[in-house]
Amino acid sequence: MSYLSDRLAAYHITDKENTFKAENDEGRVISTWRFFTETDKGDIQINYLCPNGTVAWYNHGNVQTRDFCRVRYADPEKHGGHKYFQEKGTEMTPFNTPEVIEAYRKKKELKTLYVVEGEFKAFTLSMNGVPTIGIGGIYNFKDTTKSKMHPDIIDVIQKLKVQNVVLIFDRDCLEIKWEEGKDLSKRLNNFYVALNVFNELLKPYDVQLYFSHVSSKCRQKGIDDVLLEKTNDAMTVLNELQSFTSGMPNRFYIDTYQVTGMSSYRLKQIFGLANVQNFYDLFQKELQNHDFVYNGITYYIDENGKPVRSWQGAEKHYIRVGTEYYKTIVEKAPNGQTELNLVQWSADTIKNDYSNPKEFIRQIPKFDAFTNIPENDPNLYRQTVYSEKDGYRSVLYNRYCPVSHEPKAGEWRTIDMLLHHIFDYPTLKGQTCYNMALDYLQMIYLHPTQHLPILCLVSREQATGKTTFLNLLRAIFKENMRILDSERISSKFNGSWAGKLIIGVDESFIDTDKPTVVNRLKMIATNSSIPIEKKGKEAGEVPNFAKLIMCSNDETNFLKIEIEDTRYWIIRVKGIDPDKRDPHMAERMEAEIPAFLWYLKHRTMFYAERTRLWFDSDDYATEALKKIQERTGNVLWQNLCTVIRQQFEFQLKPQIRLDVKTIQDLLELNKCKSVESRKIHYILEDHNYKTQGVREFYFRRGFDPGLEDKGKGRVYEFDYTDFFTPAEWQELNAKQPEQ
Repeated sequence: MSYLSDRLAAYHITDKENTFKAENDEGRVISTWRFFTETDKGDIQINYLCPNGTVAWYNHGNVQTRDFCRVRYADPEKHGGHKYFQEKGTEMTPFNTPEVIEAYRKKKELKTLYVVEGEFKAFTLSMNGVPTIGIGGIYNFKDTTKSKMHPDIIDVIQKLKVQNVVLIFDRDCLEIKWEEGKDLSKRLNNFYVALNVFNELLKPYDVQLYFSHVSSKCRQKGIDDVLLEKTNDAMTVLNELQSFTSGMPNRFYIDTYQVTGMSSYRLKQIFGLANVQNFYDLFQKELQNHDFVYNGITYYIDENGKPVRSWQGAEKHYIRVGTEYYKTIVEKAPNGQTELNLVQWSADTIKNDYSNPKEFIRQIPKFDAFTNIPENDPNLYRQTVYSEKDGYRSVLYNRYCPVSHEPKAGEWRTIDMLLHHIFDYPTLKGQTCYNMALDYLQMIYLHPTQHLPILCLVSREQATGKTTFLNLLRAIFKENMRILDSERISSKFNGSWAGKLIIGVDESFIDTDKPTVVNRLKMIATNSSIPIEKKGKEAGEVPNFAKLIMCSNDETNFLKIEIEDTRYWIIRVKGIDPDKRDPHMAERMEAEIPAFLWYLKHRTMFYAERTRLWFDSDDYATEALKKIQERTGNVLWQNLCTVIRQQFEFQLKPQIRLDVKTIQDLLELNKCKSVESRKIHYILEDHNYKTQGVREFYFRRGFDPGLEDKGKGRVYEFDYTDFFTPAEWQELNAKQPEQ
């Protein structure tokens, strides 16, 4: 017997059932076709007909001349394991069975249309009175564009007024076979996607979609196997298949689900694809206690019988940015405070540390570059940022850390007590700094990119709350704040704090002999970007929105602040009364953070925007600032004032003239050496003095008239009123000896 004869016999397909007679409108037979014929090589040729019973054609070149067919190989091994063949360049066509063709020709309405993978399955159902269309693969229901349902299927649905469509899969559509390293979700996902796409393509048409498959209770694989082997129970099988609308509690052969109206999540649950727990619950028997791969990730079963990623989430500790790998490290300071830090890590080290390293590295999140976008609202914060321009798209890793606090209305008495204690300090205008402190904190929270004054808390006393205030901000803003000492803020290596929201410097003392450090503080306060330098790395640049907060026990000399510098907000903090100290203050304040943030989110700003640092410098000028400026203000200007006053005292003239070279010489006489001429020019011009052109002038090196010298050069002219009060000038003239 031939392969064709064997298959027809196995399916109980007689020659009469295999034969289709095409008739004209008068009922006269005009042609005869067989659905299954034998090729000259002994394979089975499956012939396709259109819904109206005519031969299905396909284009051969520019002419539509060939009948469409597929070949089922008798020996797939001879053809590289392929079971089917169809002419190259042809598109898949639905296989219309006699039951469908007959209904179409007679314009008979079909309440339900069945679609199944495989021509013999479809033919078997048709022989049992079930109107079925066969498809050559689980995705082969689409048209040539792959975006719409095949027109033959739509033609049948519309002309025969189909109400229900049932897509039938084999029993193994919901089965897995464990293999080490094999992704067990892929095959299931293929069936899910096919069903989901089928559902989407049917939505434009007024039909209900159902999904049926051979039940796992049944040992047969396909619907054809069930009907052929359960001939004595065929009526029960067909009844289960066709009774999907009302449901049958004691089903054995067929399971059916209504897909129309079903959520995507529920549809995924059917295939075990909703999540890994859903997958494990569905296939626990097959998985036993093996490690398994689901959706590209390896899991093991823990002692509680739960699937757990085999690396226990270790891959989340790593990221790849560009071509470099980084690991998140939990660092612990001597005071017990912990913070997260991103440290560069080598790929070789990662490979050595984990089993299945190739898969582990594949799971590490990958980014094109770093970015730094501050956002303190946990609902708006994004760790992964997408950037697009001119058709290019980049995935960026946001170095700004999430702030997890959810604002919630409530009391924040402990925080308020600390703020009043620190900021009930008067400004030179006579107002306290409390409202400005609330504005300052509100700006940091809601508008983190706004530059603000450098806040300095100073006090000789102990137990003032300065460090407690820094720790409160650290508790609010988490890893977005760094608390440093003077040495670290003075170091050129700033990789640990550059780009942070708040930089706290505790126990501050900035060496006034290092102007670069003072300039760095000014740069942090006002520049939109700052250089970043790490050991062993090339210097770069990062966005800067840092708020600088300095705490010091030195009230007058911890930092050099020039008279004209308006960046600093200095507050002298008094000590906390011993009977008011609370050892649990930090814990109480941390519990109040959500309520405090809710207040900041809803309050109205007290001060309007006035400068690039938001506040007008007059509003935060304090006596503490004035003392530091008087003590540490511009030393060169102070020395200039000294030598100019001396010339007035020596010469007793209301106006004097001096050039820069002479000023340099006079400064050197006063033990102020190596002052560059350009610096003298700059500071005089800063104080509104202008050169008067080349002039002759006189100057003295002492009170003795014999010490008078004559000079000539580009002079600056000085008036005594800028350096003496009227009383001082009068007293000076009265005391001078006659010359």
